[in-house]
Amino acid sequence: MSAPSVLPEHTWIDYFRVVRRLGRGGFGVTYLAEEYREWEAGSEGHSPLRLVAIKEYFPRGLASRPDGQTVTLSPDVEGSEQAFHMALKGFYNEAESLMRFDHPNVIKIYRVFQRNGTAYYVMPFLKGESLKSILKREGAIGEARTRAMLLPVLDGLIHAHARGILHRDIKPDNVMIPDEGGPVLIDFGAARAQAVDEVGEYTRHSELVAYTPGYAALEQYGRATRDNPHGPQTDVYGLAAVMYHCVVGEAPPEASLRSMRLSNGDEDPIVPASVRLMDTPGFTRAFLAAIDWGLELASRNRPATLKEFRSALDGALEPPALTQARLERHGVSIEPYSRPVAFPSTLN
Repeated sequence: MSAPSVLPEHTWIDYFRVVRRLGRGGFGVTYLAEEYREWEAGSEGHSPLRLVAIKEYFPRGLASRPDGQTVTLSPDVEGSEQAFHMALKGFYNEAESLMRFDHPNVIKIYRVFQRNGTAYYVMPFLKGESLKSILKREGAIGEARTRAMLLPVLDGLIHAHARGILHRDIKPDNVMIPDEGGPVLIDFGAARAQAVDEVGEYTRHSELVAYTPGYAALEQYGRATRDNPHGPQTDVYGLAAVMYHCVVGEAPPEASLRSMRLSNGDEDPIVPASVRLMDTPGFTRAFLAAIDWGLELASRNRPATLKEFRSALDGALEPPALTQARLERHGVSIEPYSRPVAFPSTLN
């Protein structure tokens, strides 16, 4: 029988008891857990203090759990021990960094600790649904609701960027709409920056270079280097791609496909949001053009910061000539941009 990749129900991690798995990604497993008082750990008959979510560092393709609990480098992976431990260090250090700031639209981290040969961080358990489930059920949701759901997330990302933290996996799955309160950006995938930036040798099999097709910028298809930096523009692309999905009803074509088509002399397969929705009531041209600017393939051609992107979405900053020329080739009229009308702050 093969060793389990997730902890079984009722397993104790320090003074938290696993209820069930919530999900897993390239770098870890997230569990729903009950939190108890420290002196109650491992015993029965006590009532939990609260429900929490716990993220465990468990990089798919690199890790194994031979005894059912302790996380180690998988024995069938050769030459990746340094990458494994550097990513673990990055996971722990970035989780510690996230603990030091507080923003209502970014997931709060209560605690980070090491056990079982790996690291864990503890977060609130958010009762609600993801933006992914909303889009799957409803399709395109219009500009007003897109603003209500994602502009607060954008503000939270500005807060994170100011503290040197990138997300690099912005997608509908990682935007939660709680039953109470505003939208929250979750799962910063805290291992990636350290692992990719500091480990010279890696393989795609290790998934230290992690991305979600459709929402990942072109630079994420290779490790971060001086010649291929992952910076604020990387998160701009991810957020613009999620906005595109919200207003169009589907994710944009994968960045690697777009690049391949262009390198072959073909047309870029993406149809700009400004083109798809140019005659649709309820949309402002500045908002759509800003999304198209954020989806430029080359990072140098996107807004340099999320503050610039926010200004463009609000009609206070025009896209550059390159983006305007691209839209004009599709028949989108280029005229002075104006600030959009006010939209209600509603998620429903």
